[in-house]
Amino acid sequence: MADGRRLGRCGRLVLVAAACALAVLAAGCSGSGSGSSGGPSGGSTAGATGSTPSVAAASPGASGTPGATTQPVVSTQAPLAVAADINLGAAYTSPATVVATEAPDGAVFYVSGGVIYVIDGDSRPAVALHPSATVLAMTADSTTLYVVTKTALIAYNRSSGARTGRWPLTASPAAVTSAGAVTSDGTVWVWTCFATDQSGVENATLYVVPAKAARPSVVSQVMGVGTLAADGPDAFFVNAVNDGRTSAMFEWEPSAASPSGVSRQGATSELLGTPAVADGRVLLLSGTKLAEFRPAAGRGPVLGRTVTAPQVVSIAATAAGLLGLGCQSQTECSVVERINPASGTEQSHLVLPGGGLSDPGAGLLGPDPAVLTAESGQLHLIRLS
Repeated sequence: MADGRRLGRCGRLVLVAAACALAVLAAGCSGSGSGSSGGPSGGSTAGATGSTPSVAAASPGASGTPGATTQPVVSTQAPLAVAADINLGAAYTSPATVVATEAPDGAVFYVSGGVIYVIDGDSRPAVALHPSATVLAMTADSTTLYVVTKTALIAYNRSSGARTGRWPLTASPAAVTSAGAVTSDGTVWVWTCFATDQSGVENATLYVVPAKAARPSVVSQVMGVGTLAADGPDAFFVNAVNDGRTSAMFEWEPSAASPSGVSRQGATSELLGTPAVADGRVLLLSGTKLAEFRPAAGRGPVLGRTVTAPQVVSIAATAAGLLGLGCQSQTECSVVERINPASGTEQSHLVLPGGGLSDPGAGLLGPDPAVLTAESGQLHLIRLS
């Protein structure tokens, strides 16, 4: 397949600066875990508009063999350092405009001006797709790029650019304004929200699309915005309970009896914030607290230890370990820290060039460590080593 027909190589993590908050929490979401190939295939193709989206030529210097990228070797012991600083050629206006996802091998997809671009390694951005609708979120596996619009989850083959599936998302009580998505072990989870402000009132609708499913299933309509993480075939999310008076960590598991799976309620906690899955542990960051939830056989995750991580406002599980993003001010979040998940203490840190993004939940990427920053009004991708 010629370079001009590729959609990068692999992809999974999505970072979306959500415009909605909720009664339980407002936070970014990040997918972690295996993120293997073989996502949902099929789905309804009715209602598609236009033909297969055009895929423009990749930039010079891109590899001629899809999937042949050599994954960077990242040390979890050496101090963090900038490996590459790539100008994305996109103006940074607000966190709500940042929609990006990273592949397990480091390929990064992002949206600018209604076009999806891809960065393989340290190469210049290349046009990947011209989607037919506004993109709210993305995620991917080794063969498929998944795009979330206001009304549907759409799958594109990453080698040919051909559309391979479409699943309508119709359970939201109002028009969708923000979304997020994660894929792992052949399953895609999507959350959507309809808030138009930061009132902290609306929750999110959570869907699951198992491999080869013809339609999505609704898992929850009171999920915490952005509180979705996946590990292997399971997903973890924060859900409102007790008529919205408190919240609890839930674990979703596949079930042969139902495409919607089984959701098990776990520990109830006042700790609400950004989730990540590292080494099989679900970590939840809120304020200065880093809490660990452990899966428990036959019931939802139980709350383990809680430690203090005073300088961190967002977390992501990466090949370089658990990383956190810190802020120098309300408008600059450009300090990356490697965190000991057992103690919450900083192991090393790095101050990034530029001013960082004003929303820390829209910056960190993984599994290969990278950060989106703003430099002189332009979005940059900082690769870390």
